[in-house]
Amino acid sequence: MKRFCFNVLLIVVASIVFVSCQNKGSQQKKKRVHGIYSITKECEKDKLFDKYVSDLNQKSIPKIMETFKTSYPYEIWKIVSFYDEQENLNQHLSEKSFDEQDLVEQFNNVFSEEFIICLNKIDFKDLFIKGEFITQDFQVKEGEVCRIVSTFDKSKNQVSVVLSYDFFEDGEKYESSINYIYVLEGCTLKMKNLMLIN
Repeated sequence: MKRFCFNVLLIVVASIVFVSCQNKGSQQKKKRVHGIYSITKECEKDKLFDKYVSDLNQKSIPKIMETFKTSYPYEIWKIVSFYDEQENLNQHLSEKSFDEQDLVEQFNNVFSEEFIICLNKIDFKDLFIKGEFITQDFQVKEGEVCRIVSTFDKSKNQVSVVLSYDFFEDGEKYESSINYIYVLEGCTLKMKNLMLIN
């Protein structure tokens, strides 16, 4: 009887040791997998922008609206009135938002054709490596050219995309620009602000 009890005790102890080792191995395995996941989790910034440009090309309004970080209606309406003189800026001063329907109606004024054309010429991989990328001049019409000067501020994880216009009239040169400011929050791209600079 004593021998039988001793054998049972040995089996119980062996079982406990086996289960304990299994759990420890499983935890270590999870840690290793988690470590690999953390390494591969890092976002490819250029791919985020490539996707954003694709959404602009396709006028995917809901997806584009997701990038709006905050509501900055006054700045947006300033840009709308810059492109469309029929839009009276003063009538929009009391606007408290710029919603999806507004973007549907004003898409070509917020993101002009030349802005999208120049944006497609940016090599975002090169931008993130060198910190700056300037597109070649694009002729909007006779006497008017534009280009994009884009910069990446690594300390702020921020990208500034400046659409610059040069106007030539009666031998005089005039300049205007619109600055689109984007920020990378983890794996998410947001438009932090945009502003018209005359």
